[in-house]
Amino acid sequence: MEPLHHTEIQGSGSRSGHTPLSLAVPDQARDLDPTADFLQSIQIEELVSSDDSRHHESDCIREERWEELAALLLERSSQVLDPAESSRCMMRAAQVYETNLGDTDSAFVVMLVAFQESPATLDLATDLARMATVHNRWPDLLTECKKRLPEVTSAAKRAEMLVAMAGWYQKDLGDAAAAEEALEAAMAANPSNSQALRALVELHGQRGKWLRAAAYLTCSSGNAADPAKAIELALEAAEIYRERLHDMDSAIEQYTRVLERSPGHPQATAALAELAWVRKDWTVALPLLENMAGSAKHALDESARIWHKVAWSAQMLGDMERARAGYRRSYMALPTYLPTLQSWSQLAGTQGWWQDVCQTVPCLLSEAGDRLTVSERANHLFALGKAHLALRSAEAAAEAFMKALELAPNLVVAREALIEANARIEGRGPENATALIEQHRRLLEGKISPDERFEYLCRVGRLQREELNDHRAALETFLQASILRPDDADVLHELVEIHTLNGHWSRVVDVLERLVRLSSGADKARYLVATANVLNYELESPVEAVDLYNQALDENPDDQRSFERIQRILTARQDWRALARAQRRMIRRLGANPSPDKRSWLLSLWRGLANLCWRNLRDLPAAAAAYEVCVSLAPDDAQYHEALAKTYEAQGPATFSQAVKTRERLLATSPNADEAAKHIRALANLYRGQRRYDRVFCACGGLSVLMKADVRERGYYENNALPSVPVATSMLTEAQWQGCISSAREDRRISQLLAAVSAGVLMSRVQDAAAYGLQPSHRRDPTDQRSLLGRIFVYVSRFIGVPLPAVYAPPSAPGEIDLVVLQEGSQPVLAFVLGRDLTVGRSDRELAFFLTKRLVGLRADRCLLWPRLVSTRGELRAILGAAIQLATPGYKLPEADSAAVRQYLSYLRRVLPTAQMAPIASAIESLLAGPGRIDLDGWIAATEETANRAGLLACGDVMASAREIVKEARVRRSRPEDAILALVRWGVSSDYFDLRTQLGLALVSDEDKTPLVTRNYPTY
Repeated sequence: MEPLHHTEIQGSGSRSGHTPLSLAVPDQARDLDPTADFLQSIQIEELVSSDDSRHHESDCIREERWEELAALLLERSSQVLDPAESSRCMMRAAQVYETNLGDTDSAFVVMLVAFQESPATLDLATDLARMATVHNRWPDLLTECKKRLPEVTSAAKRAEMLVAMAGWYQKDLGDAAAAEEALEAAMAANPSNSQALRALVELHGQRGKWLRAAAYLTCSSGNAADPAKAIELALEAAEIYRERLHDMDSAIEQYTRVLERSPGHPQATAALAELAWVRKDWTVALPLLENMAGSAKHALDESARIWHKVAWSAQMLGDMERARAGYRRSYMALPTYLPTLQSWSQLAGTQGWWQDVCQTVPCLLSEAGDRLTVSERANHLFALGKAHLALRSAEAAAEAFMKALELAPNLVVAREALIEANARIEGRGPENATALIEQHRRLLEGKISPDERFEYLCRVGRLQREELNDHRAALETFLQASILRPDDADVLHELVEIHTLNGHWSRVVDVLERLVRLSSGADKARYLVATANVLNYELESPVEAVDLYNQALDENPDDQRSFERIQRILTARQDWRALARAQRRMIRRLGANPSPDKRSWLLSLWRGLANLCWRNLRDLPAAAAAYEVCVSLAPDDAQYHEALAKTYEAQGPATFSQAVKTRERLLATSPNADEAAKHIRALANLYRGQRRYDRVFCACGGLSVLMKADVRERGYYENNALPSVPVATSMLTEAQWQGCISSAREDRRISQLLAAVSAGVLMSRVQDAAAYGLQPSHRRDPTDQRSLLGRIFVYVSRFIGVPLPAVYAPPSAPGEIDLVVLQEGSQPVLAFVLGRDLTVGRSDRELAFFLTKRLVGLRADRCLLWPRLVSTRGELRAILGAAIQLATPGYKLPEADSAAVRQYLSYLRRVLPTAQMAPIASAIESLLAGPGRIDLDGWIAATEETANRAGLLACGDVMASAREIVKEARVRRSRPEDAILALVRWGVSSDYFDLRTQLGLALVSDEDKTPLVTRNYPTY
């Protein structure tokens, strides 16, 4: 703003000449404005600076050159840098214009300029208001201020001007709406202007608009940069919400903000705690109250009050120990604080804190005085007596009970407690019991309810029985009580005990029968057992006892001891049929699917029933049925299978097939030769009884191989053994092969897949005969019947359905037999190379077994097992993995060599015809879809077992078969026992016997009746 010069102010209407200071303010103005007297009293020297360099101003004052002085002050105001000093200079200039020169217009203009520069100066706003009032210039003042507002670039100064204008509107002009508008504009210009905020809050409060006032405070609190200011505004807003608007939620929100900015703020903490207390929000109130009680220092009564609230909040939250600690702190602060005494004593009584009751109740009774009713005082005294009684202070307890009865003579519980206290004081014993009985009898003589009479009679009866040992008197008393409550279980128990002590067993039974009628479930079962025990052990009525034990088991099937009593009673009476009925009844109680913890009991029940039916009742079908259940419950327990087999065997021809199946099942799981021999001998006996002599012969042969045959069995085998290889009347079919000979462990999916790719693998093994050192002269005719070897060769080939291969017999060929793949024309041909050791040391039957196994090895699913064709199992696994990948690319067979798999896969894709891929894909789909892993090693072992079976069937001699297995084991450096045992098991199986009959190999048909062979069979 440009500096105001003296000439400018004169041009605006100032009067010329010098006006004395005393005449500067008109009389009318002095009458209107009391400040005129103040201006008149100002010393002129105060209008100039004290700086010695300003002599010119002093001269103007002394010489009353007021216009020049005003000009100098205005010039000085434009030169100083301090806004406050500049404003003071302009105010003094305005005073000179108004007071000494009487130029109010110039004074008004100067004051406006000073106000624009420093609107926060209170004296400026006050002087402007005074001048506008005295000279009736309010419109000019307000208009000029509004005009100058846009010129003020500082938002803070603009807000200060608006605040000052709002003060004029409200205090001088009485226009609250305009004042509110100005204040809102000030807040919009500078939200941090505290004067505007305070004025708005005060204005809205005067007008009753507390919600708007609170909103301004809340907003300002959130925008305040100073944390202390923000807390102050939030507290003020919270108080308005709480006291003026009764909006507790908003108040809580503001108090919470305060605590967020200043944790532990005393005022906010106290306010929030009070609000939570009023709203019964104990979860919020408790920590706040604890903070107040622990951190602040209060007067004793205030501290006691706060700790009482802490304790009550904890009690309402169920934290009784925390409540107890709070009550103690309140009591320590002020022992006479009545609310604490009342609450603490009540809580202590309900929680059994008897020491606390003894501490609080006397103080409560002393402090409360007449404020407690007679009933309340009596109840407090009764609680005090209970506490003393619990603390084993019988004298103090009796005193408290007496005082309670003085106040409330009809307080029955106090009378009863007094009796108990007196009993403790006097000590236990007959004399004390007699006194107590007399006290109870006096109570019985009074006017009491039937329930009270019943209770007193029970107490008297117990005292008579326990203390006086007077069973007769106790019995009479309890009988009187039973008249009042005939179905009371406690009284009936007392009667049972007394009758038991007196030995009145019939009466015991009568009372127990009443208890049985009144009870159910486990209780009823217990009473039934007790009654049955009395009948069994005391009254010698075991039959009635068994019936009651059964009834008890119907109620509680878990009572194993009661069933054992039934077993002992019926066993002692040798009532086997009744015992069997009891067993079956118990089995029905447990059900078909009992819990795992009862399965062993169920199994023992079935075993007991089976043994009972077999040994005592001789009911073999029933015994077999029971053992069948035992087998189903414990399928892995051989003893039940053994017992079942014996029951079948004991029944004769009717159960012959079941007996055979059971023995075969036992034989299949027998772990060693001894166990196997036991079952084979049992099978031999079964077959002998049915005159199935071929089966007896095979069983004796198996026992002989296992070296478990006795002289008779060994002789039977040797006497009936054929001298040479038997000749079958019909050839083996594929159905018979798969159904009877093939091992159950043989995975047919693997067999199918290897059979599909074996032709392709054989193509890679084709060589000329010369590569093997074979000459045309070495070739032999396999159908030549002139030699025993040729005859057996042809027979076995036809018998098992495998075409004869080409046969070479080089004179110097080592070993026994080998397989090679020769190129004859365009087709590969399998050929046997016979070694010089083939027939050395072998009988014709051993040779038949050996050749059968080698011819079985020519089957498409087994030919890859020849070492000449596939040397290792790893290579065979690679071939299988490659075969799977033909239809399932990416599949990786576990443990297969990836490089070898890739090589075979590439080869098979080249050589296998397209028509062969369909069966390969079908086999692979079946293999991968099946459960479990692909067990190639298990398949190889199973094929060996199948080949042994075929060899036994062809040679007809289990001994010769065993000798050949031993030779093979020596070559392989393995143990032959398992293979021999497996072959012997199959050699006495129904599958083997059926095949022998179907193929005409049985020594004696089922219709033959002679024990020894009487017909000649064709042999080689």
